[in-house]
Amino acid sequence: MPKTTKNTLKEWGKWKHLKEITMAWALELINKKSEKEIGTIINLSKAEIKAMVDNFNIKEHETLVCQIQGGVKLTEREEEFLTLIKQGKNISEISKTLIVNRARVKTVAKIIIAKILIGLYDYYNSKYSYVSELSHPVLENMRYYGFIYGKAAGEIGDYWYEFDEKGKVHLKIKCDTFERTNENRIIISIDKKYGLIDNCGNYLIPPKYEKFEETFGENSPYFTAKLNDKYGVINKIGKTVIDFKYDGMRLFGDKEHICAKTGDKWGLIDINGNIIIPFIYDESFNNYNLPFGENDGFIAEKEGKYGVINLQNESIVPLEYDFICSSFFDITKSMTIAEKDGKRGVINVQNETLIPFEYKYIEIFSDKTMFVHNFSEGYIIDFSNKKVCEREFQFISNSKKGGKYFCAMVGDKDGVIDKYGNIKIDFKYDDLFFLNQNLLVANKNSKEGIIDIDENIIVPFKYWFDRDGDLGKDGSITARKRVNGKLKWGLINLQNEVLIDFKFDILMHFWDREYTLGVADNKWMYVNKKGEILKIDIENYDTK
Repeated sequence: MPKTTKNTLKEWGKWKHLKEITMAWALELINKKSEKEIGTIINLSKAEIKAMVDNFNIKEHETLVCQIQGGVKLTEREEEFLTLIKQGKNISEISKTLIVNRARVKTVAKIIIAKILIGLYDYYNSKYSYVSELSHPVLENMRYYGFIYGKAAGEIGDYWYEFDEKGKVHLKIKCDTFERTNENRIIISIDKKYGLIDNCGNYLIPPKYEKFEETFGENSPYFTAKLNDKYGVINKIGKTVIDFKYDGMRLFGDKEHICAKTGDKWGLIDINGNIIIPFIYDESFNNYNLPFGENDGFIAEKEGKYGVINLQNESIVPLEYDFICSSFFDITKSMTIAEKDGKRGVINVQNETLIPFEYKYIEIFSDKTMFVHNFSEGYIIDFSNKKVCEREFQFISNSKKGGKYFCAMVGDKDGVIDKYGNIKIDFKYDDLFFLNQNLLVANKNSKEGIIDIDENIIVPFKYWFDRDGDLGKDGSITARKRVNGKLKWGLINLQNEVLIDFKFDILMHFWDREYTLGVADNKWMYVNKKGEILKIDIENYDTK
């Protein structure tokens, strides 16, 4: 293993989401382990993993993704992908079978590989499992890659230091983990026990809880906590508000209620501990899923069937569906996608069927039309279930919110259409995705550039961009290109001017913040859009 890779992986071993590990490095890691070790995590051999990467045309510079939940366990949808992968299906075949675009197939492949790495290196079992830490040339671990409430924090030895955007340290405290939750308080842990401190490091709540979370929102006076393996609710001075008697607690979506679990069943309680919804629902009853309007109820699951109930536990839509979509293009229409007996349709809040249950896949992407796939062909229909154009599509993806145009796929090539299927950009690109309503990243001959909706080239085809990337308000965007045979990150703008030289092995997105984190020469550093490095003074600190 190259020295640089080995040293960098020492830090990545602490990183929960594995973001910015390239495919080349991921395969290098996997090849160091035995077939048995890999097979006990996910049923793939090294040869099958390499074939998947080759068949999906995943390049060595492409990175893993951070859409990882539940440790190494694959979701039901990911299992569908895995079955086709083991059958040797290529990216186009899987795209057509599962009605997703090729970018999504690649993403799932990267998720699977990331989960293999999690299993191989026990990332979730390390002392850093709760937060996403990063390394620094001075500080060993960084909390946040952008400044939250004007501050960031890092660890050296047994201490955490919190500093501002000028590199001035305002707080030093001995603890294992450090997480600022709002401008006035910080959750810390010592020996796996959690508590709360103020900006000067004074204890507001001593560290005695097994878990401690702001489940009601960042400025709520209440916290969920776990004590003696049971969950309850405490206030900001540590007084018990709801007794520690529940087997689980989760966010509901407002500040008056919380999902609670007794045994293996979920219900809803209020902040006074009153039972609002009885403990009769399944695992998916854990968030404020609004399929219709603000007051039209939320999704619940019971015995494997989904429906919609209200806060009085009254049935709005009977629990008779295999699936109900929690979001919709236009909730004012009070309709949503549902699934029954393996086929999808559209229902309204009165449980009336608006689009019959005859489709494998439905994506409502405009106020007039939707994309449906009827097991053998995909096309656009209106809300009366009539075709609006004769052209067939493999896939149509949502545009940026409120956008007039949509990326679509025909014959394994991407183009752009309007909501009626009229072609705006012909189907000739290997990949297309919107940066905003007018600009897209386009992939042609394995190089990416930026074009506008009229297909004018804004940035030439000589870079690679992150699909999860961010186009700043100033028109800046992180990009990667080859420098002396090695792939390096830098920052450019829409005039193709280089704002930060291509010298970083990693350069996180700015998300319109002043600083972000980068890695060069195996060292982490905060860098601004001028390429200037933030100097952090850990020798002096002031808690005022």
